[in-house]
Amino acid sequence: PLLYELADDMTPLTRHAGLTLTVDIPPHLPPTKVDPEQLRIIVRNLLDNALKYTPAGGKINLDARAVDHGVEIVVAVAHQANAALTLIAATAAAHAVGRRFA
Repeated sequence: PLLYELADDMTPLTRHAGLTLTVDIPPHLPPTKVDPEQLRIIVRNLLDNALKYTPAGGKINLDARAVDHGVEIVVAVAHQANAALTLIAATAAAHAVGRRFA
């Protein structure tokens, strides 16, 4: 639910900026040992940066998927000048938060 909440919060902002926000998050991800508030801060910061630096007409993608070592979260942008510029795979950040709060 945390990632869906963030996407819901960002949708009006992306529309106002002339951007499209797409979300690809499976309904059931494995549990992770992360501090939810720290993860919220990290992903929100990535989405805010994507919103700030993506030109009008661009797309912001928020994706999550299960991987061997947990969950991988990716915030990526795509626009006419650059077909797919990945901002970050937040796996390392999520693992750092998880180690810190495990």
